[in-house]
Amino acid sequence: MDGFDEFWENYPKKVAKADARKAWQQTKNVRPELTMLISAIKAHCKTEQWMRNAGAFIPYPATWLRGERWEDELTIVLPDVVNEKPWHETAS
Repeated sequence: MDGFDEFWENYPKKVAKADARKAWQQTKNVRPELTMLISAIKAHCKTEQWMRNAGAFIPYPATWLRGERWEDELTIVLPDVVNEKPWHETAS
């Protein structure tokens, strides 16, 4: 199935593969090109929802596909670097 294996490889929650494959077929007319889809997955991986509780709130891949979640507006979580020493202070 064109592109599904790469999608599956990049999606962080590997559950219900058969249902994900079915959703892949069902969404073929609305999905963006594969590179954009992979970019969306990588962006979602940086959100609070997907990072919380060791990924407990990552949707199943079929749910993500059927919900066209690649179009979600995201709030990205940035690492807290306020308390870290600047790189030039750590060099010895």
